[in-house]
Amino acid sequence: MRAAAGETRFFEERLMRLFAADHRASDDGCRWLNTLYAAAGSDLRVQIWEPPHDGPSVWSLSVKGEKDAMLRYVGPDRDVRHYEGEKGEVRLVRAVLADGSVLHYEGEKGAERLVRVIPLTGGVAHFEGEKGTERCVRVALQDGSMRHLEGRRGAERLVRMVLPDGSVQQYEGGKGIERVVRVVLPDGCVRHYEGEKGAEWLVRTALPDGSVEQFSVKSGGRVRVVRPDGSVDHFEGEKGAERLVRMVLPDGSVQQYEDEKGAERCVRVVLPDGTVMHCEGEKGAERRVRAVLPSGSVHHFKDETLKF
Repeated sequence: MRAAAGETRFFEERLMRLFAADHRASDDGCRWLNTLYAAAGSDLRVQIWEPPHDGPSVWSLSVKGEKDAMLRYVGPDRDVRHYEGEKGEVRLVRAVLADGSVLHYEGEKGAERLVRVIPLTGGVAHFEGEKGTERCVRVALQDGSMRHLEGRRGAERLVRMVLPDGSVQQYEGGKGIERVVRVVLPDGCVRHYEGEKGAEWLVRTALPDGSVEQFSVKSGGRVRVVRPDGSVDHFEGEKGAERLVRMVLPDGSVQQYEDEKGAERCVRVVLPDGTVMHCEGEKGAERRVRAVLPSGSVHHFKDETLKF
């Protein structure tokens, strides 16, 4: 029978604690629950310590009218602190602020440290560090993005953001002036940036095939592509309208192009020995028509299609 009585006491206390932990719990609800417990013959109560002149109020779990373990504290600013643990070991586990934010704590009495903050607007901020030195290390946003931070308390700076599509943005700079320096895309592309916060510009993109694209600081347009085989493409034009004007091959040959983006055709090829070949025809159907040798002699060709 004593075991059964012990089980009853356990569930009675558990219910009391769950009730006090609910942010919707009120003084009137607490008194109603005390009435039910008294009618059932239980000596457990939630003692309400009435605040004078709208001061802080305290709820505590009591046995036979004696103050025991604190359950809840409501301060003058209407912040609500929730506690757990037996008498003498009561520790802060949660605080609900007047603005609706919820703060979660871990640790023993006197060493409770902030581990998580859930603002009313959504998202979750995670903290690390001992009591009094907790620093924000991670923030999960409602859109699925995850921000990673480094630095001591109060000086946490953004160093990385993981977006829902798998992209990773990397940052440098102190708190409040963090600037994007690199973006790693899901397909393996790596974009490099320069410039101050809010004015970053793309300077280089490393592609999965090993090619590297370089961009103009002024226009943002692509100016050069260095390929794994050593060839280098040169471009001119505003961003979005860059056209190929020159290609330098690993053997030292230089191909020169004309016409707008998407229709660039090879018009000239300068070989390492100084020979200059002149070409005609639309893109993809260029043909050699004339070669000027270093000696000055000129060779003419008939319908000899170029092969790139």
